[in-house]
Amino acid sequence: MSFDAIETSGHDAKDFDLYLFDTGSTVYALTNEDSSITYNGRTYLPATITRDEIELSQEQSAGQVKVKLPKSHPIAALFIPTLPPVPVTLTIYSGHYGDSEIVAIFIGRVASARYPDMCELSCVTNRDDLKRKIPTLLYQPNCPRVFGDPGCGVNLATYTYSGTLDHANSDGTILTVPAFASIPHSLVAGFIRRGNDVRLVIAQTGASITVMIAIPGLAPGDTIVGTAGCTKRYSDCAAFSNVANFLGFDAIPNRNPFVGRIV
Repeated sequence: MSFDAIETSGHDAKDFDLYLFDTGSTVYALTNEDSSITYNGRTYLPATITRDEIELSQEQSAGQVKVKLPKSHPIAALFIPTLPPVPVTLTIYSGHYGDSEIVAIFIGRVASARYPDMCELSCVTNRDDLKRKIPTLLYQPNCPRVFGDPGCGVNLATYTYSGTLDHANSDGTILTVPAFASIPHSLVAGFIRRGNDVRLVIAQTGASITVMIAIPGLAPGDTIVGTAGCTKRYSDCAAFSNVANFLGFDAIPNRNPFVGRIV
């Protein structure tokens, strides 16, 4: 009997769930059962993990699900203090004992985490992206393009630099990387990367880099990769020899021609 047939037949068949979390570098395969289950060549290990019913409707929020697991689990630690730099994807499979068919009932990503009694993960499908507003082009001095995207045309790899961390301040937001003192382009509005951890650069003075949020576990000797930023001004675009793709209006008059007298 198929999975759907069992679900709709009213048979009292015991079901189970398989949870596949993918962080981009580590995969966690868990099941809500007391013993491990092997599926598609992967072993799903027992864990204290539960989920709510998946919301089914015509709304944009359709398909969302909340997954709960202990605060002590390594997955819960991924979202402290902020969401990880790489989205954590989640696929939930479901099946019935005595039946060979196992189906994917949820495919999406973890959107947020709460820590009341347990770690509560709010998971959304790709349909959630439809809620985003599409920006329109405005009459403004700054360029609306995303630095390095196809419309911008700048190759970020050309303006990416590597160095070794010398030291960081007590809260980890001001880093000293000697190699960054002599790079040709500022990292302000760009980002630094240590492994999969990415942080926005909000200030730079020579070798000193200020980021918004500290990178956990950062230590002297770590390799830091920095990518130059762009403040979206015409002068920045000229510095990157990219004025042909500048989409701002840098010569907006200071005086409104529709206000005041003609003479």
